[in-house]
Amino acid sequence: MEIRVTGCHVEVTDAEKTHFSDRIERLVKHFDGVHKVEATATMEGAGMKVEMVVHAVKGVTLAAAGTGPSTMAAFDEVLDRMDRQIKKLKERLKDRRS
Repeated sequence: MEIRVTGCHVEVTDAEKTHFSDRIERLVKHFDGVHKVEATATMEGAGMKVEMVVHAVKGVTLAAAGTGPSTMAAFDEVLDRMDRQIKKLKERLKDRRS
């Protein structure tokens, strides 16, 4: 699985990248059909915005965005949203097989 974390006019620190990668690895434990994860952090007003795109099995692409006062808070918000989407995808795929 490929994980790419970038910043648009913002520098993403190694600690933030490590935090994000660790959380993604836990997310993938729910569903192993994830092939690629891309996250982009941008400055939005006084806070940060993180957009995340997940490429999964069968050409499925999931997207989510989160905002927060810091990059870590925005990462956590977008990861929570993506966790819900991945669980829904897993259930849909499981129901189709039954």
